[in-house]
Amino acid sequence: MKHLLIVLSFLLLSACQTTKKLKKSLLWQVRENRSTYPSFIFGTIHAMPENQFKIPARVHELVGLANTYYGELNFSDQQALAKAMINNVRMKNGTTLKELLTNEEYQLVKNYFENESTSQEAILIGFAQLEKWKPLLLTSVLVKDIINMPIKAYDTELYNLAKEKNKKIAGLETAEYQFKLFDEIDYKIQAQNLVKSIKEMHNTSEKNSLYQMIALYKNMDIVGLHKLIVHDGSQMFEEKLINDRNTNWVPIIEKSIKKECTFFAVGAGHLAGPKGLIRQLQKKGYLVEPVKLEDFK
Repeated sequence: MKHLLIVLSFLLLSACQTTKKLKKSLLWQVRENRSTYPSFIFGTIHAMPENQFKIPARVHELVGLANTYYGELNFSDQQALAKAMINNVRMKNGTTLKELLTNEEYQLVKNYFENESTSQEAILIGFAQLEKWKPLLLTSVLVKDIINMPIKAYDTELYNLAKEKNKKIAGLETAEYQFKLFDEIDYKIQAQNLVKSIKEMHNTSEKNSLYQMIALYKNMDIVGLHKLIVHDGSQMFEEKLINDRNTNWVPIIEKSIKKECTFFAVGAGHLAGPKGLIRQLQKKGYLVEPVKLEDFK
């Protein structure tokens, strides 16, 4: 009976954790129980206007305390990153944007990259090559043009901070795996997302997804971020780019936090949601709690 009560108490605690609404925080501590030293997961955004970019003091401190820093990718292996991009940037079977879009949509995209984009990468490569790229990669090229000012990426800057502090650097997945994920999402869906993004280029209202995302991030609203990402993508987008990757990462996170204090930096959209990292870890019995960031806003 005693053992049964312990099991029931554990299940009740897990149920309470996984049904309670998540608080607004980008930083979460994870530990097996109250007596173990915590590890930390910080939600990042890949593009923030430089004049609004800030790494909180608490995050600086915790990166310094951690034994190992995990990003989504291991940025220290630049050779592997470059090789993965060269080998996986193009769509399979010689597919091009012209095959995926109406003539009107194709001309819209072509005109944008040839005449409007300020991306030096796009200008250097040229549209004849870019139209062979996986459309989601092209969508990411638009970010600088949409923000229209210098940007910084939290994942890059946190990697630099960990490197400066001489931390062990690791990645939750490989660049090759990330690039190949784009082959599992219908190219037509990707192409339509690209067209939508270009049409919204000059729209700075609340309807612009990127500006909404930045606003939610600054408000540390991880639930709102997850909802926005899910709303703007297809179900396949959510499963392949968010949920499946979260599930893949959980065993890696478990292994590391059982061994040493670890700091993880992942896209903030991976934190919330029924299959988000927080809920998945809570269901496995881990204590996952928000950490206040007083100086973030």
